Amino acid sequence: MRCPDCGHHSYDAGNCGCGSNYGFATPLRGERSISRSNGEHDLVHERRWVTVVFFDLSRFSEFALENPLETTWKAVQRSLSEAATQVRRHGGHVDKYLGDGLLAVFGAPRSRENDAGAALEAALAMVTGSPLPARAGVASGLVLRAPLGDGQAGESTVLGPAVNLAQRLSQAAPPGEVWADAVTLRLAAHCRHHPLEPQVFKGQGGPLRPHRYLGMVDGVPPRCAAKEAAAQAGERVHDLIGREAEILRLHEALEAARRGLGQHLALVGPLGSGKTHLARHFLGQLPAGVRGVLAPRFSKEGSLRHSLHLALRNLIEGDVGEWLARTPLAPSLKQALAYSVGLLPQAPAPKPELDQLTVEGWLWLLEWLSESQPLVILLEDLHAADPFLVELLRHRPRGRVLLLSTSRRNIWEEGSVEVLEVAPLDEASALACARRLRPDLGEAAQQILALKSRGLPLMLQALSRSQGNQDPLADLAAWGSWAFQSRLDSLPRSARTALLCIAVLGEGAEAALVRHLLGSEAHLSRLLNEGFLNTCLPTGQSSECQGERLVFAVPYLRETALTLVSPEQAKRWWIQAAGWCQGTGHVEQAALYLSMAGEQTAAFRLWRLVAQERWFQGRRAEALEAYNEALLIAPSPALNRSLRQEVARRLLEVGQALQALGWLEALEDEASEALRAQARLQIQAQKVTQYDILGDILRPGTN
Repeated sequence: MRCPDCGHHSYDAGNCGCGSNYGFATPLRGERSISRSNGEHDLVHERRWVTVVFFDLSRFSEFALENPLETTWKAVQRSLSEAATQVRRHGGHVDKYLGDGLLAVFGAPRSRENDAGAALEAALAMVTGSPLPARAGVASGLVLRAPLGDGQAGESTVLGPAVNLAQRLSQAAPPGEVWADAVTLRLAAHCRHHPLEPQVFKGQGGPLRPHRYLGMVDGVPPRCAAKEAAAQAGERVHDLIGREAEILRLHEALEAARRGLGQHLALVGPLGSGKTHLARHFLGQLPAGVRGVLAPRFSKEGSLRHSLHLALRNLIEGDVGEWLARTPLAPSLKQALAYSVGLLPQAPAPKPELDQLTVEGWLWLLEWLSESQPLVILLEDLHAADPFLVELLRHRPRGRVLLLSTSRRNIWEEGSVEVLEVAPLDEASALACARRLRPDLGEAAQQILALKSRGLPLMLQALSRSQGNQDPLADLAAWGSWAFQSRLDSLPRSARTALLCIAVLGEGAEAALVRHLLGSEAHLSRLLNEGFLNTCLPTGQSSECQGERLVFAVPYLRETALTLVSPEQAKRWWIQAAGWCQGTGHVEQAALYLSMAGEQTAAFRLWRLVAQERWFQGRRAEALEAYNEALLIAPSPALNRSLRQEVARRLLEVGQALQALGWLEALEDEASEALRAQARLQIQAQKVTQYDILGDILRPGTN
């Protein structure tokens, strides 16, 4: 079968070597998942940020009236087939056919950074290449991807305002034009467009300004899914601001490799630090006579043998099997290599021996290939790679070979590989990037943009797409999804669900709680290893104590993840978390979760219990804080009054009459009036006592 992401044929029934997973083969991208709450199969309802293209034929009714049915069918079939081809060519998929049109989606089930730009280019190609007059509308937004209709559990579709807007834009556009909304144009890079007069579109509220899409800026190719090349990374030149030292080290490693001193330079940095774009830019700017190769993605979900097969096919010409047979390689090494790329069904040697032969075979093969010209190979995202591949890469290459690898964590043993840290940009470099990205902003706004990015180039790019001139945090769902959704898609569904769950529970959620809610399959170790999360211990606990907490490793990742969770799912997690917290003695945290879930009565009762317990323990200040929390969410006037009277009684018991009066303010019932009278008497008695003490002090002859 052919991979929908990279276009290669797969030898694995469920996975492609590029890391893509076929939805019908495994639950990872499938339409069903197992609900932990009831043990039954539930249909997956997934929130995603997508770009939608609505394509339809213009004046089709007139054409149908003037032509025979067969001619009409052939014309429609040809137009829609060519349109669907353009959708797939640009990395999208056809969601459904609608009579004389179709609905295409970019960003589901798998997204890429430039889905918006690819959708615009696909729409333009569909319209200009249609045998019949056609038009298209393009809009971006948050949608729900879910099955729709009885008996169609296997057919997912997308629902949301962006779908409706794309249809309205298409219906309003003249034949031969592509109309897009402002959000799509902000997300797409290097596009030309013409703003039109604001119009009222049915179901969209107030007037909206559509834009006529005119194509990409000259000299900037659109990024297609199957043809994304390393050289295209060079378009993001602002990523290289502040990277002079890293670029110098890359060139030093290249020169050493050209002299025959094999090198492996590992670029390590947090998600969004720009290490991948730095490496791709370097790969695209290699000097003449040096060959650069971008290896396929080595995902844990993919078949390692198939990924190695693709990698070798990128390095050679012709059939892999025939090429291996012609190499002057020892038979044992040749067999090990053949098995490693899926050409032999059975292992030719026991595992320890086979691993050693495979390592030696690949080292020899790369050295042999580099004899004709120096070779630079880029391997990305090794934090998610198969452990055997990581072990293979610990061995220093031989010959004129430079291996570049990227990972979010330092997975290399000390001394095995040279590590180049790609840290966030310093303040000056971040500000320079902000000026380059948004020259239209004032100096103060540019400084805010640089500060909010925390020096991460990915965040700089994302924040710069905000519509607001002063607030870089505007349109969080739009630019946050642009920045993170493709990264989240690299995770198995269980790990992605765990990340969303942690976002709902909040920063500092207990790992034990997440495992309780999702089970051992939560894949927390994967989220930690791949740089999505960090761990910390509660204040005052030593490293030997249990109860590690989970925090997000990247700014704004939590906020973005929250937009992908439905209110119903968030409420379920909060209620389940409250039950676990109450059962483990974390009553205060349970009250917080119940309050977030909208269960105000239950949360009120828990806060009241917390306050009473603290009061009797002598922790009066903390008790009053808990009483205040309960007061804020009191679900009825009667409970509000009852709570305030309870606090007043407690305060009167310890002689705090003035504070008691504050809690009784504006209460007019008899019980409150009686408590106020008691407080006044207590204040009067305190004044008399103070007067007597003062008199004793001032009376002559008194010590």
